[in-house]
Parts: sequence; structure tokens; C-alpha cells
Amino acid sequence: MNHSKFFYLKQFILSGLILFSSLLHAQDCANCKRLPRVASYDLNVQVAKPSDTGEVMFQWRQLFWLSKFANSKLFELNKNCVRFIQPMVKNKEGKDVILVGETSPMLPDNSDPSGYGDYLITGTVTQSGNNCSMHLELQTTCGRKKVAAADIPFNSSSDPNYIEQIAHQAASQLSPLIDKINAFAKKEREENVKVAYSNWGIESITIKPKKRKLASGEETEIEISMKDCDGYVLANRRIDFSKGSINGMPINGTTGGTVTPSVVTTDANGKAKAKFKMGGAKTAIIAAHYLFNRPSGCLDAMIGSCAINGVPIKVSIEYELEQQINVETKIEASSQAGSIKLAPGAENTWFNRYYKTTFYHYPAARPSPDAPANMLFFIDPHLKDGSTTIYETEYGFFHYIHIKKEGETHVKGALGGDVLETDSAFTESNYGKVRPDHTTQFALFKGDQFDPMYFGVAFNFTNEGEEEEIGTGQFPGSITISKNDPDVKVTVRKINDPDSPYKTEYIFEMDRNPNDATSTDKLLGTNIQAMADAMKTAMGMKDSGREYITVKIVSPY
Repeated sequence: MNHSKFFYLKQFILSGLILFSSLLHAQDCANCKRLPRVASYDLNVQVAKPSDTGEVMFQWRQLFWLSKFANSKLFELNKNCVRFIQPMVKNKEGKDVILVGETSPMLPDNSDPSGYGDYLITGTVTQSGNNCSMHLELQTTCGRKKVAAADIPFNSSSDPNYIEQIAHQAASQLSPLIDKINAFAKKEREENVKVAYSNWGIESITIKPKKRKLASGEETEIEISMKDCDGYVLANRRIDFSKGSINGMPINGTTGGTVTPSVVTTDANGKAKAKFKMGGAKTAIIAAHYLFNRPSGCLDAMIGSCAINGVPIKVSIEYELEQQINVETKIEASSQAGSIKLAPGAENTWFNRYYKTTFYHYPAARPSPDAPANMLFFIDPHLKDGSTTIYETEYGFFHYIHIKKEGETHVKGALGGDVLETDSAFTESNYGKVRPDHTTQFALFKGDQFDPMYFGVAFNFTNEGEEEEIGTGQFPGSITISKNDPDVKVTVRKINDPDSPYKTEYIFEMDRNPNDATSTDKLLGTNIQAMADAMKTAMGMKDSGREYITVKIVSPY
């Protein structure tokens, strides 16, 4: 597995607009370690284009600038607590595109906008005579439910300063977005038993059997409890022990026996009871899931499980990487030999990878002789070492978009003669998802006197005609996080619960901007970040991103 300390800088923004993702330093804004993502669309100008080509036409064009001024102000006021995402829309051919043009607004279409965030910003501009109204609205991406809105009346004007002031009033009235979002989310969860925040990095369903060793046909009572990621008791929620699915992701359910009843409902304390009967297999896994909607309206699932008889290593992983980059360089130089003007087209790139899994691993009776002595596990589906890995669930995808606008190079010689070369525009995109035969690799090295503890995962997704995801752009197909990494927190805890079959718990956590080397500079006494910033400025590059991973491993050793 390749340990990528720094990923290639990536950014994706609409030309001329400041819509960058937050650097996520304001963790006090986060809800369960997660900042809300907000997709910034434009306003729908519901004013007919005038036939007059003079002052009236200029006033009409100014209406489209309300979106740009409002989005810029929203970013300024909310950048520390909200991750702003530049969405795309489908064109007539069904491709994801950005609409670029003074009077070509980006509006949420009939495609699923949830891929760009939890919430979205849009609205309308209307006119009656000389009286206008700007309506700015924060909505959920799934179901398009209104979260909050601002309405500002104004007059037709060709004064851009006045139009900017109107947009800023609307943005200020809607801010702070995080307060509106948190109030909305809290109300949704309290009033609807099908709504919860999520179980980001947390196992929210706990299953405790009275007996963990059962003979064939033997039965035991089990107690189930459920809390949300912030500790909120989830009462009156439906928990299912059978097979299921969510967004195409299979949920395997209980194996090796049966739970009666197969569906239970939690009481006021978030608890429920059932019975498990062992089947004819040597081992079993009691697995439960709760399907719910996040406050954004998007479907999600909480999963919990417990092993019966054999005690495997249990691994839960949640990972997300989002990187964006924009490059727009203009160079002009002259000498006695002539002059050169380089105006290449702006390049916009966006990459997102998400992965989530929970599995049980039964190590081989005899470890591979090639494995390091302190390797707790190395899981490779092609390695036939006698080990067994049972997936409770596995879900993942990546999305890659690269757009380049048309540019030109103009060379003028001292003795005359001009040469003009055009750099053609292009668009490419790629999408892939986790393979159904579980081909991702994992490793946990406990560390020794020479090397620190680390956890590694090598992704192996489908890639639209290519064999592996690693073929997409400059993005690494793996991540290794070490105990010595400045952005990584590793917790090793001995489990003293006499009722638990497990002895040790390992937790790896990382939440960082992969384009930021500040923490590494502090650790090593280097100046990498300053050099990178200078290089980005020289190249006309603007970037941002976020990489997050939580790994929880419980081991019987």
C-alpha cells in the first residue's frame, strides 16, 4: 500500500465566484464531527428579457448578478461552519456541466442534487412594474424542503453597488446558516421517528446477548439499545434483523441463526429485547439495521452486530475524500524579439471518494510466514491463507470531473508577423463504485521499535472501463495512516468488561485538509506550506479539500 503524505492539489469552482470548501478548523460548528455541505446554485430570474437594448436591458442583466453577490457574501459569513460545494447540472445530452454566462444561471434540475451536499441555496427574482423582490432560500437536497428563507424588496437599477447591497442584505438575513440548519435538524429528529442525524464513525446500535456461546438449536435473550451519534436516545425506532439494502448497498442481516421477532421497536429509553436461536453452523452473527432519513431528507442506515461462538476481529471504517482545484494562469512578456501572451483556458477538477464498511475477520490458524510479527491482520481477497472475512456491509464510490475551457497563445515577432494558437476545451468525467466481490485490502500493524503503528486501506473500485480506480487522474488509490502522522489520532484501549469477548480496541481518527502542510511544517521544522502557497499563486491555482477517516477495530487478542 502506498502511503500518500500529500495528495495532488485539486479544486473545482465556477469561474469568477468564490465558492471554496471550508478548511474545517472550526470543529465547534460540527455536528457529530461533520460540517454540513451546502451546494450553491443561482437564482431563477423570472423576469422576461426586454426588447430594449439600452438602460432597461442593462438593468435586466444586473438581476443575474444578485446570485453571485449573495453566494460570495454567504461564503464570507459562513465559511468556518459550512462546506460550500459548486454543483453541476445535466445538459441535453445528460452530461454533468457548468453553465457559464452572464445570463445562464445554474439552477437545481431534476437530477439528484444530494451528491453535492446535504442542503442547497437557490431562490427567485421577480418583478412587478419597477418593484422587484429577491427570494433567497436554504433547502434540503432530498425532498427540497425549505429550511430558511430571506425576502428583500428592491427597485430596478443599473447601479451594481446597489444590487450588491441588496444581495448582501439577503445573505446576511439568512446567516448564520449553521444556526438555521441545526435548529431545523433538531426539530426534524424530535418530531419524526424516521429521522436521525447519522452514525458517522459511531456504532449506534448495540447488541448484548445473555450468552455468547450456544449449541445448535440453543436460544438466548438479547438486549438492543440505540443512540444517535451525539448520544441522543432514539426512542420508538424500528430495528430490523433480516436482510435489507440502501441505495443499492446490501445489508446482509443475521447469519447462522434467527432472531425472534425479526423486527423490534425501541422503547422510551432506546432499548428493545428479542431472542436469538442458533442454527446448525459453528458461528453466527446477529446483525441489526435501522433505515432512516437524515434531516436533509436523504436515506441512511445505522448498523450494529454481535458475533456468537467464534470471536473474530471486528472492523468498522468510514472514509471520505473531497478535493477541488482551479487553475487560471495569464502570462504576458515582451522583449526585443517580440512579445508573447499566454491565456490558457481555466482548468477545474473535482474528485470525491466515499467508503464505508463493517466486517468480521477470522484470522488463519497459522499466519503467513511473510507477515510481520506485529501484523494483527492483512486482508487481501487474492491471498489464500485460510482466513475468513464476513462483510456486514460494504459501500463506496468515487466521482471525478475535469473541465478545461478554451485558451489561446498569441506570439508577436519584432519584425511583424503574428502567430495565434488555440488550446481546445475538453471535459472528462469518471465514476466508479465498490466491487461486489469485496476486493479492497486492509492492514493493521501494531508497531514495533523500528516502525510506528499504522492502518492501511487500498481501494479497488470499478472504473468505467479500467481495471482499478487508481487509473483516475492523479488520485492515489490507497491511504495509510500512522501513529506518527501529525493529523492522526490513535487510541489503544484495553477492554476490561468481563462480559465482552474482546480484549483490545484500536481507534484511528483523521480529519484534515489534504492540501495543507502546516502541521507537518510544525513537526519537521520545514516550510513546505509557504512554498506550496507561492507556487499556487504563481500558477493562478486555488484549492481546498477535506479528508476524513474513522477506523474502529476490536480484537480478542
